[in-house]
Amino acid sequence: MKPVARAAIILGGILALALAGLAVLAATLDLNLFKERLGAALKDATGLEISFDGPLSSSFLPTLSVSLERVSLRSPLDPPGAPPLASLGSARASLRVLPLLSGRVEVETVSVRGLALTLRRDAQGRLNLPTPKVKSVAVEGEKVVVVTQSDERILLDYRLEALDLQQCALSWEDQASGAALRLDNVTLTARGIARGASFPVSFSLDYALASPKASGRLELSGKGQAWPEALRFVFADAAFKATLSGENLPVRAAETTASGTLRADFTSQTYAAEGLLLAAKASGGLLPADPAVVALGLDAGADLAKGTAQVTGLKLDAAGLKLAGEARAEGLSGGKAGAGRFTARLASETFDLGAFLARFGVALPEAGPAGFSLELTADRALESVDISSLKLSALGLDLSGSARAALAGDAPEVKGALVLAPCEPRAVMRRLGVAARPAGPDALASLAGAVDFEHRGQRTKISTREFQLDRQPLSLTADVDRSAPRPKVSFALKAASLDLDALLPAGRADAPGSNAPGGGEKPGTAPAKEARKTPQAGAEPSGSPADVSGVVDVASLKAAKLRMRDVHARLEVREKSLELDPLRLSLYQGTLRASASTGLEPGASRPLSLKASAEGVQLEPLLKDLTGKARITGRAGLNAALTARGDDEARLLSSLGGRFSFSLRDGMIPGVDLTPAAFSTPEKVAAQGSGQGGTRYESVTGSFTVANGVATGNDLVAVVPPHRVEGQGSVNLAARTLDYRLLVRFAKLAAIPVQLKGSLESPGVSVDAAALAGLAAKGALDAVTGAPGAVIKTPGDVGKGALDVLGNILGGPRKK
Repeated sequence: MKPVARAAIILGGILALALAGLAVLAATLDLNLFKERLGAALKDATGLEISFDGPLSSSFLPTLSVSLERVSLRSPLDPPGAPPLASLGSARASLRVLPLLSGRVEVETVSVRGLALTLRRDAQGRLNLPTPKVKSVAVEGEKVVVVTQSDERILLDYRLEALDLQQCALSWEDQASGAALRLDNVTLTARGIARGASFPVSFSLDYALASPKASGRLELSGKGQAWPEALRFVFADAAFKATLSGENLPVRAAETTASGTLRADFTSQTYAAEGLLLAAKASGGLLPADPAVVALGLDAGADLAKGTAQVTGLKLDAAGLKLAGEARAEGLSGGKAGAGRFTARLASETFDLGAFLARFGVALPEAGPAGFSLELTADRALESVDISSLKLSALGLDLSGSARAALAGDAPEVKGALVLAPCEPRAVMRRLGVAARPAGPDALASLAGAVDFEHRGQRTKISTREFQLDRQPLSLTADVDRSAPRPKVSFALKAASLDLDALLPAGRADAPGSNAPGGGEKPGTAPAKEARKTPQAGAEPSGSPADVSGVVDVASLKAAKLRMRDVHARLEVREKSLELDPLRLSLYQGTLRASASTGLEPGASRPLSLKASAEGVQLEPLLKDLTGKARITGRAGLNAALTARGDDEARLLSSLGGRFSFSLRDGMIPGVDLTPAAFSTPEKVAAQGSGQGGTRYESVTGSFTVANGVATGNDLVAVVPPHRVEGQGSVNLAARTLDYRLLVRFAKLAAIPVQLKGSLESPGVSVDAAALAGLAAKGALDAVTGAPGAVIKTPGDVGKGALDVLGNILGGPRKK
């Protein structure tokens, strides 16, 4: 807007000089006889071509007046056929006659109708408004002194008792930037203008912007006072109104009104705004359809000679948010950019956060009260900004902190800290509208600590300090680097103790009573089958927007009912992949090492790979935590290398491939007596599984090859001295079924072939009749040496009892 304001001043000066010259000529001559000479003089002085399409006239009664009609000014830079730089419908000026005899020009009134200014800046940055040949303009007493480039002095008396502008317009076009502005219906009236006297002033216009597309109206009225020789002005009882509407604006419609008194003394360089009241309402766009209202009141003053400015009594009311504060600036006239200092204090009254956010379409009905306060200090050039004594209370959080920003140079730097007073996360989540029903009664009960942050150039760092969740230490550091084409994020999380089962909602999928596998089903319900997700055709592939690497260390962790210690995991995320390597932890007196990787693009072909090894894991506490009881004890080991593809459980299980092996050693089968004495009678055999004792086993080992979700193995061996079990068969992991054959060798009994078939949760156990017949034909079913006669005579009962024992161990039904 600077070129527009400058153009208005220059054209105003040109018009005043032209009218003054015409007035002098009008005293003695017919002005129309001098149109050509006047045009030549104007072109020589300004480079503009003037066209008089209407008459020039003058009159002497009651005062000397000069009028002209249909005048246009064209710049050499105006394109052919384009509107001229300026066109005038009519203008009239009245002057005092006697001062003209002494060479002074005293204007009483000026009236202008239909003045249209068209300002352009071409692609080369040239303005179609020439620079007048004026060296300086100054005020000397009651005179305006204009000094031309040729050192010619022109004296004008600046008395102006009335000014009337009607139906004026201005258009501005910048071809270099594409900016465009148009002002229409420009009206300015002032009456009774006199030094030191109060006179009414009114001003209005309509405006339109091309980019962004917007339009509106401005209106200003009040009482003015002027002491031009002292360059002192007052605009009292000012009333201002502005409207705005547009389609692609943050708000669709806005209206602003203001009132107050403005004072300016350009000689002493003091300025003031007294009792300034501003009100604005806006709607649409980012705001709701119902207008949001903002009211602002303040007193302000500035003494530029001393380099000070201040705002006092600041009060802001915006959509129910009420703020109060003050501000002061010092050293504004200092030589160094950093010599100045700006300070401000701002505080809000306690307000209803839910009602405030509701005005913007955000529903938080239980948000509760909120409030904040801060102090701000900055240098004159805003190269450094300090925020201190920051306090924020909202959503049940009480935050305090400070920050410092160094904005000079190519790499702005911001440092600060936020301190969180002890709070209850469950209450905060509830106020945010997030369902917070953790399984643990004491979970998410307390949170406190501090966060330090630092930003420099393209890099941001945060770190926690003295942070505690549910009174357990927790620390997080993160570093975000945006200097590369792909941002890089690194983090480190450390915790003394985490109970994820307690933090998760009570109805999570793996909780007891849920429909998830192993969790049990509610009576009368069936497990819901999750539909496979099919990627939409033409969908954009998803992936990580940044490269992420991080380390997680947890001294004590509980998750999925398992208790772990010394957990260490490293995470790597790239554009289309996620890798966990390594994962190390202590698990029930044993150790587990694992690594895993997967793709981030959805679809049936998303890869997954897993490698894991475990040793020395105590089965009894592990099974008790998982199922509530332990049917077997001992030390477990595992080795697995598996791959799969898919984006849901069904696809992953059906495509699973690889190998895994396991071992159980030095354990016990509780409630089962497999000593030789237990097989001395059919009655003792049938009672197996119901006793309080147990039988120790030496080892259980086996390995499997997996293809398309089916695990096949032929080397299962269980050594329970003096018994032995060997097995082979397959398990369909996707269908959750098995088909397995065991050769059970109980002490002093012939080998018994047993078949396990059916669902994994409840397999059927039966004697393989065909295999048993083959063994009988070969004489493999020998009598029990030294056993009581009843046992020898009824081998079927003994076999049934053995199957009962096996069924009790497996936990499934027994078939005859």
